[in-house]
Order: sequence, then structure tokens, then C-alpha cells
Amino acid sequence: LGSAKLVATAVILVGIDRWNRVPVLEKSLLATAACGAALAFASGPVVAIAIMILWRAVFQFGFGSLNFVLLGELFPAGVKGRLVALEIIPSSAWNFASSYMFSRALDAGFLAPLLIAQACVAVLGALVV
Repeated sequence: LGSAKLVATAVILVGIDRWNRVPVLEKSLLATAACGAALAFASGPVVAIAIMILWRAVFQFGFGSLNFVLLGELFPAGVKGRLVALEIIPSSAWNFASSYMFSRALDAGFLAPLLIAQACVAVLGALVV
């Protein structure tokens, strides 16, 4: 997963000036939603691992690294540090809730509905962008 994130971050940082940021973010969110839905119905561990790696990579194209690029471009340096701190709070809360719910859903055999719910959140994000 770490290698996929590294490659995705390198690609987005090199290509971000050639691409428009909004379509990249929209496509990343829609691809994240598709991977989440596919993972919910994956058959076998090899397929699930491949989808999980792809899911992490496409997420990294959008919210994984692009939000920090946008903050740096949209706001002056004096405000940027505080905004990054504010952005990290809900992001960390979502990561904690997602990890907590993932482990609970895995134990209860309720993983597919959780992945579908996360895919729906990604689709809503694409609609807002």
C-alpha cells in the first residue's frame, strides 16, 4: 500500500500543473467509490488486495495529496498553517471512525455495507466538488 501511495503522490505532484485540479479530484473520488463498491463484492483475497491497493492509489490522487496543494495555492502563508491544522482534525476523526468501524464490521461480518457506505460518501464528495 505504501508503494502505491508513493507512486500516486509522485505522479500527481509532477502532473498537477498540466491537469485541472477539479476534474482530478472528481475522478479520484469516483474511482475511490468504484473501488470501495468493488471491494465490497470482491471474491478471494488476491482480488481484494489488488482492489485495496488500487483504492489507496486513486484516493491518493485526490484527497490524499491534492488538498495540501490546493491549500497552498488558495491561501496566504500566514493562514495556511492554521487551515492545514483545521483540515487535519476532521480528516483524523474520519480515519479513526473508519478504522474503528472497519474492525467492528469485520468482526461482525458486516463489511460489505460499510464499504458501500464509504463509496456513497465518496460519490457525494464528487458531487460537491
